[in-house]
Amino acid sequence: MTKKKLWSFIGIAGVLLFGTIFYLFSFTKPTPFPSNEESIDEIRSVFPQAGDGAILNTIFLDNRHVYVPFLSDANANGMSLWEWKSQKWKVVYVTTNGQPLVWRIDKKDPSTYRVVWNFSTQTKVDYMKLYLMKRRNYYVSNNVEHYYPGVQMEEKIIISENPYGSMQMPKEWISIIQSTNKLSPSESGLFTNYMNYPQYFTFRWLPYDKVDNVIDPIKLPNGNSIWNDVIDLENVLWIDESELE
Repeated sequence: MTKKKLWSFIGIAGVLLFGTIFYLFSFTKPTPFPSNEESIDEIRSVFPQAGDGAILNTIFLDNRHVYVPFLSDANANGMSLWEWKSQKWKVVYVTTNGQPLVWRIDKKDPSTYRVVWNFSTQTKVDYMKLYLMKRRNYYVSNNVEHYYPGVQMEEKIIISENPYGSMQMPKEWISIIQSTNKLSPSESGLFTNYMNYPQYFTFRWLPYDKVDNVIDPIKLPNGNSIWNDVIDLENVLWIDESELE
């Protein structure tokens, strides 16, 4: 075998080996999810503050992404996010702040976005309103006028019936985010491009009690968080009612 043929053979073998490894790590079917006991042990190994807590539920967001709300041994309502990664279930994020988060599983596909929360019944949060917002803006660039209409969309979530849970983006929200995605790259900033402010979307929220009074966020429990891998999250910020239209 000539040296040229030998290197060709090595190259082909390398490509096949890489392809096989990539397939095994990316497309193999996930194994059964860990038991409650195994889950809390894994959470504690990443986040010792969980202590000898208790798993509240195991919520599959899809077949490779799972939300596991838990209660720490200090009675803090926590959230753990899991991903099937490198042929195993891995805790990628843990927090003892049960206020809403948005997990953008696939940043380019808003239909994969999930809101997760875990409230203590002691917070007296009866329901919350979640908002998708974008401020209106007008500016002139290169003698061309640009106007971006504002967006304010609202979704009510009953917490008294679902102290912990997850929610997919409403269809109307998905549609408007996708419509912005279809703009040219120079015009589409979406959630993270602060330099292109007119197209910036954000998630906001307000908690309410049983008699429709807004609950001051200072009165809600706070907690600690840890990232155990790369994950695209957005904290849902509290908004003052005066900012709503």
